[in-house]
Amino acid sequence: MFNLHEITDATAWDAALLTLPQPHILQSWAWGETKAQTGWGATRLVWTCPPAPPILGGTQLPPPVGGAQLPPPVGGAQLPPPGGGAQLPPSGGGAQLPPPGGGAQLPPPGGGAQLPPPGGGAQLPPPGGGAQLPPPGGGAQLPPSGGGAQLPPPVGGAQLPPSGGGAQLPPSGGGAQLPPPGGGAQLPPKLGGGGGLAAASLLVRRVHPRIPVAVAYVPKGPLLDWSDAKLAEAVLAGLEAQARAAGAIFVKMDPDVRGDTELGQAVVATLTRRGWRRSAENIQYRNTVVSDLTPSEEELLAAMKPKWRYNIRLAERRGVVVRAGAAADLPAFYAMYAETGGRDGFLVRPFDYYRAIWARFLADGLGHLLLAEVEDTAVAGLILFRFGPTAYYFYGASTAQGRELMPNYALQWAALRWAKAAGCTRYDWWGAPDTLDESDPMWGVFRFKQGFGGEFTPWIGAWDYPTSRAGYWAYTVAMPKVLDAMRRRHTIIGN
Repeated sequence: MFNLHEITDATAWDAALLTLPQPHILQSWAWGETKAQTGWGATRLVWTCPPAPPILGGTQLPPPVGGAQLPPPVGGAQLPPPGGGAQLPPSGGGAQLPPPGGGAQLPPPGGGAQLPPPGGGAQLPPPGGGAQLPPPGGGAQLPPSGGGAQLPPPVGGAQLPPSGGGAQLPPSGGGAQLPPPGGGAQLPPKLGGGGGLAAASLLVRRVHPRIPVAVAYVPKGPLLDWSDAKLAEAVLAGLEAQARAAGAIFVKMDPDVRGDTELGQAVVATLTRRGWRRSAENIQYRNTVVSDLTPSEEELLAAMKPKWRYNIRLAERRGVVVRAGAAADLPAFYAMYAETGGRDGFLVRPFDYYRAIWARFLADGLGHLLLAEVEDTAVAGLILFRFGPTAYYFYGASTAQGRELMPNYALQWAALRWAKAAGCTRYDWWGAPDTLDESDPMWGVFRFKQGFGGEFTPWIGAWDYPTSRAGYWAYTVAMPKVLDAMRRRHTIIGN
């Protein structure tokens, strides 16, 4: 038996996440808050095993949702009726979901434009946020929004390095040290026996303000030990019940579970048996590249391909300087970002859209801006997000000027060193091909990431649980066909 609690305190929530396997930035309190401005409501759920701890992250643990334990997931137990249980917050705002179907597909959210190897290849289209449910059949993504609660200190007992500094690109041997992170921040307390076992930030948004129908998404979650079959069943049952209670026609999730493992195959079997369906639309990249940051800087350099080490040193010799940026540099970074989008053909939204995310994460110490400059002029930049042991390469941008100076290599080496100095043990390059084939449009970008020593990491991808089969079919199949027909008719008449 497991208890399900709704957490309404930022410190308690992030403290819970940091005790679980694979804590992810898209499950953080701050990320959920950035969705509120565009009508997404976040309900943060924690599963415990009685007796639950009285204190979670310094906050009194609330009573179980609905005052009762979740039923055992196996053996014919009934799920709560759609009207029961805790109600999710209203979607607010009233902004409509983008029209389903048709049109050029936009990049998956949650990430950013990946920097390509100089001299070739289009840059990856940047998704601007992780909670963007795919419109049926592909189409425009939903924007994220702003927030405000402070997050707990990072894992490792240290503060992040200041973002306003001026760290220089290290010499070719990698010997120069970045400023060490400051000290003093304490790890959130671990939950002992009977503590928090799983967590999920459930985002819900109405399809239309006048229609009581919603869609739900658990970005990069839920977080739990998936090898615990009973816990996995309880968490899935809880999410299914919460989606029904919210009036969602389906709930989507895309947890970081490797698809090339026996565990991943077991999770896929469990999802299939419970009625989850492999989604035709992956919001996040299905696969990624991950670098292990536990080796020394010298070992990290040695693990790179020789050409990559050469280009890092070449950038230094040609005068590329990498420095840390601050909020005042965001307009300049956005200008490069817009230029990158225009050059490579991906959607770039207005500055205010990104500023709400970038400034929030920089202020909370969860983001870091790096700029590569030549003669005091920025020619490339990137924004990292950081949560727990992982740094995420979310947004990248560059100008056409100075690409022969290899600024992207200098940037990524500086980013790897910063993440390591900040206490991270993993660097998520955020995005890889669906299949390892040279015909894949992401192949060039993948080779760039792999050259730094990154490992291809396949996930199980996105899965949908339809709470209403008719509604799910209408949203994912019927509506796209109707809209496609309308667009074709309009094109014929217009000609």
